[in-house]
Amino acid sequence: MTEPAEDPQTARRAPSAFQRLYIAGPLLLAVGILLGVLILAGLVGHWLEEYRLEQARGQVTEEASALRGRIEGELNASVSLVAGLSVLVGADPDLDGERFAAIARRMMRPEFHIRNITLAPNNVIRYVYPLAGNVRALGLDIGEHPVQRASLHRVMATGAPVVAGPTELVQDGEALIVRVPIYEDDGSYWGVASVPLELERFYTAAGLRDVGESGLQVALKGRDGLGEMGEVFFGEPDVFKRDPVTMGIVFGASSWQLAAIPQGGWQAQASVPAWWWWAWGGGGLILAALTGLLARQALRMRFLKDRLEAIMATVPDLGFVIDDRGQFREVFGGQERRLYRDLRSLLGRRLHQVVSFELAERFLESIHQALNERRLVILDYQLDLDQIEGGGEGGPHGCQWFEARIYPLPSGLEARPSVLWLAYNVTERMQALAEAERSQEQMRHMALHDHLTGLANRALLLDRLEKALEWARRNREAVALLFIDLNHFKPINDEHGHEVGDRVLQQLARRLTGAVREVDTVARHGGDEFVILLEGVDGRRAAERVAENIVASLDEPVIVNGRRFQVSLSIGIAIYPEHGVSADELQRVADDAMYVAKADRTRSTYAFGAPATGESGSTSAAAAPPPPGDPRPGEG
Repeated sequence: MTEPAEDPQTARRAPSAFQRLYIAGPLLLAVGILLGVLILAGLVGHWLEEYRLEQARGQVTEEASALRGRIEGELNASVSLVAGLSVLVGADPDLDGERFAAIARRMMRPEFHIRNITLAPNNVIRYVYPLAGNVRALGLDIGEHPVQRASLHRVMATGAPVVAGPTELVQDGEALIVRVPIYEDDGSYWGVASVPLELERFYTAAGLRDVGESGLQVALKGRDGLGEMGEVFFGEPDVFKRDPVTMGIVFGASSWQLAAIPQGGWQAQASVPAWWWWAWGGGGLILAALTGLLARQALRMRFLKDRLEAIMATVPDLGFVIDDRGQFREVFGGQERRLYRDLRSLLGRRLHQVVSFELAERFLESIHQALNERRLVILDYQLDLDQIEGGGEGGPHGCQWFEARIYPLPSGLEARPSVLWLAYNVTERMQALAEAERSQEQMRHMALHDHLTGLANRALLLDRLEKALEWARRNREAVALLFIDLNHFKPINDEHGHEVGDRVLQQLARRLTGAVREVDTVARHGGDEFVILLEGVDGRRAAERVAENIVASLDEPVIVNGRRFQVSLSIGIAIYPEHGVSADELQRVADDAMYVAKADRTRSTYAFGAPATGESGSTSAAAAPPPPGDPRPGEG
């Protein structure tokens, strides 16, 4: 029997279980995928916001550190320069206006942003350079000024340099004022050196006027060097209220606080764009395009990677990802400075293949320190770029200074524990610091040596005498002090001119230096007077041998411009502890003995100071007579 055929309309109205699963399965799968994608998107979005915020803070920290370095470099260079001036004035407290102007003129270089230079004995401005435009500052009692007296009191209280301001000057204009106290050799307070720095020139040189180009918004507080307790004097005060990256800027006994945030705030840097969410949502709705969604995400990540590489390629300094074995895993940057021709050639190579063994070991030690302690490690090192294979063409050459900032990367980010190595070329900064140190040392040498003979001056002699006496007391040794005065030197100047006299003094200085040991001190005491300090001697006999050597050194006449001068001298000798135990006592005894020896001015003589019993002893050595036909300077 034949069964009746099923109505097709009825079949369509009553779908089978298979058909229901075929329809509902993709829908359930789609809903599941959509929910999974949305949940994943939420997690990834949250992580990405945290990551972007961390990266933004890291970048702001790096840029703020570089800015702080420039500010500290500018300030400390100025403070060191003024400190050198204070040393010079302290060594020569009777400095006259002409000498001050000569020194100040050499300090007025554009790179120091100096507006003028003032000296204020007893806190009243008496010297100013240049005078033009600064006349109103003369006579100003800084201690009575309502604004400037606070920084002066800090200088006097701490005895250290202070950077005051920004403040309005009495001669108009706004400036930072570097104040350094001046003390004389005996430790007494002489006054203060004040050097106003042009505020706008300083801001420009320190990079504060260009900070907007790097995407930062910065502010500074600590007016008058009061650090975080001071007022905001640069930028918007609101920056300090918006969770900024803060750093201390230290210079001498003063400090500022730097605050930095990205322009637009942190939220603008961390927020994931709206289209990102739409992309994830659209991918979840495309049920059949799971593979396409993954591919799209892969392409998207590739795009982000390429964009990141393009951004990092513009970084002027070099960056590396290096693992714990010293192998280069990633390289970027350095294009602007042309430090390397082909960065990619470094990939896979190890430090020992690129730099010397000693330097590679030093680098590895710092990498391991960063990884073990999970913190930033800073390393300064010198590198000869001419010895590096693949060095850039047209970039810096020779020995360059670098500052490496080594950050440990999160665990699992690379196959092996790795660090992010950012190498900043700081050669110019190191050269500037070295130049400032050389200038300061040169000024110190000028302050402690006689400009004509190159011998130690009175200040250096007294310093060495005090130290020699202290050593002698501890070690029970003797010290000898010889006061030397030339006989009849004035006629040489009168008859032959000061130039000839100066050359005679220079030759005599060389002979006196040749008559003593290298450890002894020969000083010009002033005019035609010299002093010799003998340390660690065996008493009278050693001093007598030196005196005889000096007398013998004058057997030969001094020849200047073809003229022969037979010079004689008188020497007074004092011995520690026989003639005194203090510097003043020894100087007085040696000076008195010199006048005893000076009784016979026709020949070179020497005399010892009177012993404590009142007895005196003197010894003389006749000077060789001048050759026939030559005048004896001082006769007639």
